[in-house]
Amino acid sequence: MEFHTDSLGVTRPPSKRSDFCKWYCALNSKQLKALKMSDFSMYDDDPKPFMFMGRDFVYKNKAQIKLDEEIKVAMDDYRERSRNLSNFDAISRPKISDRCGGGPGPLPITEDVRLRLTPLCKFALDKYNADKDTHFVFANIVKSTWCPGAMYYITFLAQDSSNNNNTSLTTFQAQVSNLRPAPKLYSCAIKT
Repeated sequence: MEFHTDSLGVTRPPSKRSDFCKWYCALNSKQLKALKMSDFSMYDDDPKPFMFMGRDFVYKNKAQIKLDEEIKVAMDDYRERSRNLSNFDAISRPKISDRCGGGPGPLPITEDVRLRLTPLCKFALDKYNADKDTHFVFANIVKSTWCPGAMYYITFLAQDSSNNNNTSLTTFQAQVSNLRPAPKLYSCAIKT
């Protein structure tokens, strides 16, 4: 539906508030306790997903039901593909599942990310060296995954500084959270 503004001679699209007004008027015409699923039938064919959780029911329009089915299919496929992967090798969650949360996902190594993760790698390596009485020195970040809440699963390279003849790099994996006031190390080990 379009609104005509005669004084300006232009046609403008309907306000986004019109959907809200329909919904608000439907709610105010009845008490929340008295609402039924049929009160939301005006949204059945709406192209935008819509859901309302009542006290005794959950209403979903056709677009929401279709979206829920697409999310389920995408997440089932994701779970199958990631079933045997460790947190260090996590794959990206489906784009459609942005609202679903979940486990760790890949973290692209940009210069900003490298600056954030390098101190965490060095922190993990210092703890490893202290525990194992070794002398590894951080070399480079290979890859990283992360979970919301500042939990990082970092794969990085280090070189043993006590052996001058050995120039080979050793691959480490560390699980580190970057919470204030200080990072916390959960694990750091040579990748096997």
